[in-house]
Amino acid sequence: MESKYFRLGLEQDLELGVLGPLRLSAFISYNENVWNQVADNDFSEQPWSFTTWTEPTEQWTGEVQLSSAGDSSFNWILGFFAFRESSSIDFLFSDVNPAVFPFRFDSNGEFEGKSYAGFAEGSFDLDPVTFRLGLRYSSDEKSKSSFFAFTALGFPPCPCPPGPFAPFVADPAGDSWDRLTGRFVVEYRPADALMLYGSVAKGYKSGGSLGGNPARDNIYDPEDIWAYEIGAKTRWFEDRLQANVAAYYNDYD
Repeated sequence: MESKYFRLGLEQDLELGVLGPLRLSAFISYNENVWNQVADNDFSEQPWSFTTWTEPTEQWTGEVQLSSAGDSSFNWILGFFAFRESSSIDFLFSDVNPAVFPFRFDSNGEFEGKSYAGFAEGSFDLDPVTFRLGLRYSSDEKSKSSFFAFTALGFPPCPCPPGPFAPFVADPAGDSWDRLTGRFVVEYRPADALMLYGSVAKGYKSGGSLGGNPARDNIYDPEDIWAYEIGAKTRWFEDRLQANVAAYYNDYD
């Protein structure tokens, strides 16, 4: 596998009058991977059955955050996130053994993914209780263009039976999704070495597309979750020991 990666980041402290001290941070990153595989399927000296598989992937990721940086009881953060991915697949299975039915199977496709999100979170400290509220709006888009090709070597036209796997099958697909998610947390510190907390959060994982059987729907739906958690974080023996306990319940959709 071949890989390339770079990341450029920025962090700057600001003073903007009534807003007080602020911190601006941003980054952009690029990741490129090319995965190759060649396999000898018959494990013999004859070049009869083999598989080749290539998957190049390119990703761009960026994020900008503006947050409070003072000692106020109210702290906040605002941000924007962007992600873009392009990938492709080139798969070939070939069996030219004359003792069996010789054929080759090609599967190729190109996949695109885009994701954008804006988010904000604020915390209000009313010692010994702290309240936190965060919101995130996400917009995701996935698409693909793939095909299957079955070729019976030396026997045109293809003698395979009629059905979903014709000699050439194109399979374009795509979809987009939007979600508003967030979380609410309450923290209670009755002592310096003890924190009790509870949280409720709404989570989301986007759907996508698969390069699979063109006779089936290769778009899978997003996943949604409501997550509930309560717990305690404790420190003992002058911070030599830390013990935490938590209970949670997740409701998936």
